[in-house]
Amino acid sequence: MGDLNVGTESGITGIIAEHNGAPVGIAWATADEYLLSDGPRFVTVHLIAVDLSLRPFRRAKAFLTLVAAVRQWAASQQASPVCFHVMTGTRLASTDRLMKAAGAQCVGGSYVV
Repeated sequence: MGDLNVGTESGITGIIAEHNGAPVGIAWATADEYLLSDGPRFVTVHLIAVDLSLRPFRRAKAFLTLVAAVRQWAASQQASPVCFHVMTGTRLASTDRLMKAAGAQCVGGSYVV
């Protein structure tokens, strides 16, 4: 994909994926423990966004690169699992395929009122 710029501070990371020197995607994640728990740390991915003007293959590649970078960062934080909260109402089938290609497993759902 190209370069990844990773900024990390105290359980928070920001990652920028680049292609030919231009940013094509970003990710933001945090590592923390469950509330009222002495259990293991886990990662919450708050945002993964890719440039929608890219062709579908390049978008998918940027997304998968960002997922891999978040997983690598999570390992450096001794944190597992990595949770992606998918908040989209469009093209759910393609989103599901992409998440599965990234190695993700659906474990719940999101609801909005």
